[in-house]
Formats: sequence, C-alpha cells, structure tokens
Amino acid sequence: MDPIFIADDIDFLKSQVDHHIRSVEFYKDQRDQDRVERHSGILRRFKALIEKVSKANALVETMPSPLPSTVSSEVGSRFGDLDELPDELRTQLVSAQFDALEQLIRGILQEDLNGVGTIDEILVAVYRRTSKIENRDQLANKMYRMTKKNLVVSVPRRKGIYALPGVDVSAIQGTGGSSSDEHEKDSYDDAFA
Repeated sequence: MDPIFIADDIDFLKSQVDHHIRSVEFYKDQRDQDRVERHSGILRRFKALIEKVSKANALVETMPSPLPSTVSSEVGSRFGDLDELPDELRTQLVSAQFDALEQLIRGILQEDLNGVGTIDEILVAVYRRTSKIENRDQLANKMYRMTKKNLVVSVPRRKGIYALPGVDVSAIQGTGGSSSDEHEKDSYDDAFA
C-alpha cells in the first residue's frame, strides 16, 4: 500500500522547516524577538508534524492492501440477470436486492429500445408494459442508482439518456444537437459576453 503522504508532501514540510530556521536566524540578527519566537514556534510544529507523518507512513506501510476497487465494487452484484431464478430463491437473495422495476427497465432497454433510451422513452415503455404511471423524478433517481450498480450506464454528455453496459453509444455521444447542459452553458456565456 502506498503511504498516505507522498514524498513531495514530506519534502514540502522539510522546506518549511528550512524556511523557518532561516527566518529565526534572520530575525535574531535583526534583534526582533517577537518574530524569532513566532518562527521558532512554527518551526517546532513543522518538526513535530514531520515526525508524525513519518510514523503514520510507517504504520500504513505495514497494513494489508485492500481489495482492488474493481473487485470491491462488484461484490454483491455479480449475479447478473435473475429472471430465470425461481421466485422462492429470488425472495431470499438479500445481497442481490432483487428489484422488479430494475429488471423491467433492463428488459425494456434490451427488448424495446435496442439497448439505449431516454427517460421519456422508458416512462412510456413502463406504462405500456404495466399500465402503471411511474413518477418521473423517482424513475430518474432509480436510473441513477442503477448506474451506481452498473446495471445501466449514463451516456456521456447526453443528459437523461441511458444504455445497457456494453452497448456502443459513440454514435449518440455529444452529437445530434446539444444536451441541456451545453445549451444552458451557451445561454450563460451569451448573457455575460
């Protein structure tokens, strides 16, 4: 495991020690006792800080390495599609946190929308499949949570467009008009130009 404080940080602390040593000497020559005392106090604090940082680095180096971030983010979500599992088993899967709406959305994206869709398209498709009107804000929150679980991905530079992982979205990234974020930026720039 890498130490918490990199060499540049320790070098910076040492440079501050050197600076305050020079300042103490300079103000001694100037007979400015107030500044000598102030720089001496700061010098003591930097020296103590270097000692603490060195001890902390030594402790960190002895600690075991954590799991790689890719592994730790996947734990509990490596089951994939749970549709084929019997209901009796799915109800017992606490770690998978089976969610019927998530599975419905993934199914809609895959079967109805060729892997990519907007919030509006997903809202309409959910209604057509279930006759239930979902709240737009709640659906947007659900989509955000699904991106955190890697069940869907948000299309870069395109607000409110989601895709199944692995779907090529390069054709719609930043093309076909501007996203609302780009439009808002342009409007802001125009207003203050």
